[in-house]
Amino acid sequence: MGPLSELSRQDVGHADHLELDKIGLEKTVTLTGCEYATFLIQGSTLQALDELEAFINNSLSLLQAATVSNGFVFGGGAIETHLARQLKSHALEFSGRKQLAIDGFAEALLEIPRCLAMNNGLSVEDTLADLNRLHSEGMHSYGVSAEGCCNKVCVELSEVKRVMIRRAVEVVSLMLRVDEQIIAKEIPKFHKQ
Repeated sequence: MGPLSELSRQDVGHADHLELDKIGLEKTVTLTGCEYATFLIQGSTLQALDELEAFINNSLSLLQAATVSNGFVFGGGAIETHLARQLKSHALEFSGRKQLAIDGFAEALLEIPRCLAMNNGLSVEDTLADLNRLHSEGMHSYGVSAEGCCNKVCVELSEVKRVMIRRAVEVVSLMLRVDEQIIAKEIPKFHKQ
């Protein structure tokens, strides 16, 4: 690409309206009435430019997913808390290792609200207890925010959340299979002695 002085109006496109806003601590830019847009990014280092480019690509990918999928789930750890409670209840139907595995996965899901509480400077134990109480009372939209447990949390694309949880299950399953293979290979070594 050439110097900025050579750019024309046709190169950069047109938007009817550009709005700068802030959601919490995050700055947002909203373009309306445009068929395409050109992003001119500046940064002090190549790493900063790469991060900005990755951020824009990720944002556009999420927007594309949002147009395909119309399902949303409550964020702020709300869906993870709900799923963890259901898994813990389901784990009681099994015994032995299966019960431990299901319960362990439920605990792993609770790491999301636990980390959100820590990142917001909240008491982790109190926040998780409040969240658990609210969900047991049927308030499944409640998640963790800077104010504690509330129902004014972000929403997330259900398809993105589904893919993330599916990948987590695949990783856990792979890890369990690796452990089984290692144990199966190690047992004959001990019996030879």
